[in-house]
Formats: sequence, structure tokens, C-alpha cells
Amino acid sequence: MISLVCMIVQAQTFVCSDLNFYSSDLSQKEIQDEKKRTLGSKAVLSVYDKYLKFVSTNNNGKSESYVLDKTNDSEYRYNEKTSYGYTYKMIIKLQKIVNYIKGFTIDVYKDNRLQGSVTYKRD
Repeated sequence: MISLVCMIVQAQTFVCSDLNFYSSDLSQKEIQDEKKRTLGSKAVLSVYDKYLKFVSTNNNGKSESYVLDKTNDSEYRYNEKTSYGYTYKMIIKLQKIVNYIKGFTIDVYKDNRLQGSVTYKRD
């Protein structure tokens, strides 16, 4: 019998410190509402050998979870083709000193156009 064992290398908690929108389809009110929900929210990163699990909880208590594939030592990527016909991509870039993660930035793309970025710092 084959047993698969996954070891968490590190699980760390972060807080959202910045949120930027670029070529977004959102109105100014929707952007303000998103900032209210997101700024100050918490996220947990669990780093595995080839994957990163990102779990965020916004200020309204809603949680989202993603598993991203490792592309290099400091970058992880998630791609999804939506039912609406566009491609959604999320890239997490870690700011590290040796194995200590100081923070990270999430860049969100829709059809290869940068829609926004979110910055998290250690809690």
C-alpha cells in the first residue's frame, strides 16, 4: 500500500495592508466597498514542497481558499478558465529573507490584463 504524506513546511498569518485596482470594471463605490472588506483582513499561507495554500478571511467573515503551483522559489501561480469565457490568473510573490516570509503580493489578472494587486504583511 502506498501512503501519501504531505508535510507543511510553514504556516504563517498575515494582514492586508494595501489594495490597488488597475484596469478594473468596478465602479468607485464598488472599489471603496472592496477596500472596506479587504484592508486589515487576515490570510494564512501554508507552504508545501511544490504548492502554496492561501486562505483569506475578509472583514465580513467570508473565507476564500486557493492552492497555487510553485513556479520558482518565491512565486506561486493559479490559473482558471471561467464559464464566462475569460482566463483568471493569480500570482503570489513572496518577500522572503532566507526562509522567513516578511510579506507577499497577489497580482490578479483577467485575460492577461492586470486587474489589481493586494499586499499582505506579517501579522
